[in-house]
Amino acid sequence: MPLPELIDRLVGPFLEFRRNAPGFEALFVGSVVSRELAERSQALHQQLKQRVAGIIQLRGPHLSADAVQTTAETSVQIVKGLLPLAPNGNAKQRKRGERELKLVLVRYLAPLEQTERVPGSLLRTRLRH
Repeated sequence: MPLPELIDRLVGPFLEFRRNAPGFEALFVGSVVSRELAERSQALHQQLKQRVAGIIQLRGPHLSADAVQTTAETSVQIVKGLLPLAPNGNAKQRKRGERELKLVLVRYLAPLEQTERVPGSLLRTRLRH
């Protein structure tokens, strides 16, 4: 499946879930107050990161294990950082925020699916580590 379609299929339902479960955002972004909630938030973050890492590994088998984990963590942080843009405002604003979140993820992840043919020392460094 093309990367933009995959991102669309993952991010759209994720944002819909977030809109229907407002307490989820507190856990996801880490705005917790108790030790128990902090532990649950960390467990949620780890599980999500591992699922994203599994998808990245399937789509970029040439990536090292470290690069897969780094990419997964960065992807989760991108979603966390841009999450406030997507669900807020009127329908037009929400759609624009969702589109921007998806675009950022596609642009970040697309080069990782390719081999070392992609120019740029950063990508070559990530492939080797």
